[in-house]
Amino acid sequence: SSIAIPNSVTSIGICAFEDCTGLTEVTIGENVATIGSEAFWGCTGLTSITIPNSVTSIGERAFADCTGLTEVTIGENVATIGQSAFNGCTGLTSITIPNSVTSIGESAFWDCTGLTEIVIPDNVTSLGGYAFNGCTGLTSVTIGNSVTSIGDRAFYGCTGLTSITIPNSVTSIGGEAFYGCTGLTSGSIGNSVTSIGDRAFYQCTGLTSITLGNGVTSIGSYAFNSSKFSNIYVNDIAAICNGVWSALPRASVVNLYYKDELATELVIPDSITAIGNNAFQNCTGLTEIVIGSKVSTIGEYAFSGCTELTNITISNSITSIGKSAFKNCTISNIYFDDIAAICNGAWSALPRASAVNLYYKDELVTELVIPDSITAIGNNAFQNCTGLTSITLGNSVTSISSNAFSGCTGLTTVTFNA
Repeated sequence: SSIAIPNSVTSIGICAFEDCTGLTEVTIGENVATIGSEAFWGCTGLTSITIPNSVTSIGERAFADCTGLTEVTIGENVATIGQSAFNGCTGLTSITIPNSVTSIGESAFWDCTGLTEIVIPDNVTSLGGYAFNGCTGLTSVTIGNSVTSIGDRAFYGCTGLTSITIPNSVTSIGGEAFYGCTGLTSGSIGNSVTSIGDRAFYQCTGLTSITLGNGVTSIGSYAFNSSKFSNIYVNDIAAICNGVWSALPRASVVNLYYKDELATELVIPDSITAIGNNAFQNCTGLTEIVIGSKVSTIGEYAFSGCTELTNITISNSITSIGKSAFKNCTISNIYFDDIAAICNGAWSALPRASAVNLYYKDELVTELVIPDSITAIGNNAFQNCTGLTSITLGNSVTSISSNAFSGCTGLTTVTFNA
């Protein structure tokens, strides 16, 4: 049967047509402003609905479980889509959310398994929890540039999604927001995101590429469990140096992209004071790294597994280097602009090739003068610097630590200035 709601009607009341399973067609009058909660809940015979421009709000569960509904046209003045408004509309394949919408309620499209594409317009600021939970048919989602938060389980179990871009407007990603999105292969985290909830991308087993936002300050438990990242993209080196990303699971070979270019030579800028745990772990394409003059700490495993890393420029600002920071690296070229840097005992664990070239201000060093400002030469400071032929020790040097000149096979002259 069909029904036409006349223009004299301004609102459709709560439960007005609930469970009218024989209702196949509804024409909504052009003066209706609100569609009440559960107004058409369970009208399984409805196949399409046009919501006129007069409507400003769609109530909670207004069209929930209308399983026969395949197409919905929403008027251009609707501001809110209520909680569970289209929950369980499994036949729904097409819906356009107009620019007038500012909020999408919790569970609004839960289990709309027929939806394949959704565009969240730029005026939407709030995306409720469970909003698209279980929409297994979704392959494409565009999140508008005004959304500030993605609710808990918003896209839980959307197994058809292959990529997701979180815009810069978003500040938080809720717990389990993309849990079980097994089809996801790539994700981009906007620079305004500060928190990623517990298990936000849990069981996203296909997720291998990620763009790191530089605003993240907290990542919840198991946020990326079961993912293995082989491609990491950054537009700001500060993002990857941020220790908050230390638990990001990585493949045995990781490609690092800086501004979309594969990074082989990387400069840590002077604005960075610390390199976090695991920051560049397994970035096998890195061959050269310049440590900025303000970096004081290098975290555990920071460059572990960077098997092609052979060149490093060191700074004297380093006070601590964490466990296995350069594990499986073999450094053959060391650059410095301040002799105090290489005499600094903090660099004692830097793994070296059997023959190391030492460069002072980009010049290969064969004759080295330790200035009077240096009082101690740290462990392994000049180990395996086979090109050194002579050393002059300043008159302030009081200690030379273990293996400081071990392996300097070309060293024939040592001068002590007493």
